[in-house]
Amino acid sequence: IEKAHPKVITVFLQVLDEGMLIDSVGNKTDFRHTIIIATSNAGALFLRSATVGDSLKKELIDALIAEKVFSPEFLNRFDEIVLYKSLSLEGATRVSRNMIESIVAELRTKRGVTVTLEEGVVEAVVRRGYSREFGAREMRRAIVEFIENVLAEYMLKHDVKRGDTIHIRVQDLPGA
Repeated sequence: IEKAHPKVITVFLQVLDEGMLIDSVGNKTDFRHTIIIATSNAGALFLRSATVGDSLKKELIDALIAEKVFSPEFLNRFDEIVLYKSLSLEGATRVSRNMIESIVAELRTKRGVTVTLEEGVVEAVVRRGYSREFGAREMRRAIVEFIENVLAEYMLKHDVKRGDTIHIRVQDLPGA
């Protein structure tokens, strides 16, 4: 949200304060029964060097206001501010397994194709895609590059039919 144009922040202020959005022609949209969740990486650098303690959230908010990342008026519109830790290597591995399992399940359901992974494939993808700074987004890119694209290329080159099995080995991954 910190990258949004100032006019977007103004619209958010209206929605968060009044629960109503009025567009340029006067149409009203009711947000009174809406839960709005905004995410930001604005405090990531601060959190990396901060000491964990009871005052951490207040210190972060004060820093964001002092650096003019967010105005006090904007931050005060939120009922709660939740701080998250950076994605750990173990967390990235779990996220990757879940994402890959979803891809495998979708191929099985929609195409009747079974996908098996050689031991070490998930770890190889995580090694290439893990970024403490960029978190799960970077893992998603790695999964597209190293799993989805490998599967797509295989399916284009081979006559894959319902009931077939595709086995992905570490050496099948680009740059392996």
